[in-house]
Amino acid sequence: MKLKSGIIAIILEFAIMATSKSLVPRKAAKTSNKQLNRSSPLNNTESLNCLSTGYSYNTYEVIENGICIVNSKDYSNSRTCFRVENSVTSFVDYPIFTPNGATGMRRRTCAINRNDSYSPKVECISNPTDICESINENNH
Repeated sequence: MKLKSGIIAIILEFAIMATSKSLVPRKAAKTSNKQLNRSSPLNNTESLNCLSTGYSYNTYEVIENGICIVNSKDYSNSRTCFRVENSVTSFVDYPIFTPNGATGMRRRTCAINRNDSYSPKVECISNPTDICESINENNH
């Protein structure tokens, strides 16, 4: 019985370690390009082309208990709104349009600023040094 419970404990410990590692983002400084698995399309950034201009991103508006995506793509300025808990303060945004010739894209980090007394807003920042991600991948 001790052997079975010991094996189960080891399996559970391994599962917890594997789960916690998958939930915590790794720091780039600890992982060199040589350590990455180049067979994975998400890690093969050498063949991707992220252009410096030409990408279009959503525009956001803060409303009570949520945010809205403002559709300015067709100049209708229609809004699609979602309820967002106050504990949510940031999210990741991907381009809605990519320029010709681009095979990669860079995500933006968006911060929800509800404390601005004049006008609560969503501020998104692009970082040109972020990883160039494949346009064709399902990046969840």
